[in-house]
Amino acid sequence: MTMQEFRQRLIRLQVDSGQSARKVSLELRHGPGYYARLERGESAPPMENFFEICAFFHISPFQFFQEVPSGQDPLTSLYPALRSLNKEDLEEILYLVNVWGNR
Repeated sequence: MTMQEFRQRLIRLQVDSGQSARKVSLELRHGPGYYARLERGESAPPMENFFEICAFFHISPFQFFQEVPSGQDPLTSLYPALRSLNKEDLEEILYLVNVWGNR
């Protein structure tokens, strides 16, 4: 992935989340301009910050590098929904996924 592609992916994630660059930067405990510099391609984050960015957007590092058109990855919207469920509901969903996966 080139720096330009990295930059575009950050912008796509930020837009899809509905968060401003300033809010993302502050949520990641950085100065207001930190995320904006990443989006402009002026710097690349250290690995630790990259993992924090992925966690903020509820994606894995693998998902960050996947080429998925904006808004078309159902896992991206599924993860935040699953986080709001209780343990019993999650176990039921896991059971269904295992049953459906073995068809």
